[in-house]
Amino acid sequence: MPRRKSVTFRNNPVGSVHNVASRHNYNRRKGEVEPYRRGAPNMVGHSPSGFFRNWEQRQRNPLNLAGKRQEWNRTYKGGKGRKQKGRGHCQSKAECINDGPITPSDGPILPEDILFKDEDVCILNPDVKKGILIFTNYTQPKGMTPVCKAGIKTGRQLKSEGVNFGRSMIHDYIFFRAPYFSDQIDYESIHREIESSFGKKQSAIDSRVWIRVDPDNSYVYSSEIRANFSPTFAYGSPEYVSAMENEVRKSKKSMTEYLEILGENEKEISTIEPGKMPLYHLFTSKVGIFPIRLSSEGIHKYTLHRSLRDRYPWNTEEISSNSEVLVRVPHLTPKYFVKCT
Repeated sequence: MPRRKSVTFRNNPVGSVHNVASRHNYNRRKGEVEPYRRGAPNMVGHSPSGFFRNWEQRQRNPLNLAGKRQEWNRTYKGGKGRKQKGRGHCQSKAECINDGPITPSDGPILPEDILFKDEDVCILNPDVKKGILIFTNYTQPKGMTPVCKAGIKTGRQLKSEGVNFGRSMIHDYIFFRAPYFSDQIDYESIHREIESSFGKKQSAIDSRVWIRVDPDNSYVYSSEIRANFSPTFAYGSPEYVSAMENEVRKSKKSMTEYLEILGENEKEISTIEPGKMPLYHLFTSKVGIFPIRLSSEGIHKYTLHRSLRDRYPWNTEEISSNSEVLVRVPHLTPKYFVKCT
């Protein structure tokens, strides 16, 4: 009598990947999936900007076992890369316009379009149809004016005002998420703009502030450096902060360059061969394809080539969903907001 499919993935991980319901049931009994399912309490991920606050975002979180199905199909089985369909999920400009004409921008960015500019970001007037939208997550403080009316502040500004916001590491900037996709942007509506750069349903997620930036004069950094690099100094000390900032600076690139790299990475991943997996260089943001050896436990147990055992600055997390823009405005008021949810 053959064994039930609900447990065969322990010995046959390839066949089990498509048996999602059984995989969920097995892992739920082991207590591995339940905390991350839809409706679970919000949690902040390992990124200092807290990008894994809800179920949709956790699909990219490495802690979500079921969410690894797509990665398995793409890498370990040698399948093709992500199939991007429709606006916000397209690999070419021709595919981007298959559901209607793309509404163009209002032309080049002019000096009067700029609200703020420093060495890291150039924020544009929220009402112009130019640039690219980016977002940050926030937590609404109890008993205080709503963020959408009062604005959002840096950690340093909050500390100077005596506000305890539950962080031991204090920064003088606000973390914003860089775009997930390098698609052509549709300026027909804010919703379409967000879909173009971040994908479907992203505009409906709560507790987010969206601003508009100039991609040529705004810069992107790799968020995973903060999770993988460990300075030898005491955590939170000035020396620690300085060492971390210097390391993060090694990944600096313009958003325009970053978006070009995303397009190149997609092409590399789409042709991946069996027995290999992608790793992302945290300084260049470029993908590299490396050989692996799977264990009987499947996608959660694999061995990289011996030359990558100490693999930093190579990282397994997709660079497209783990890159940040730093906004050094002590108090980002609603005049900068394109959208606040």
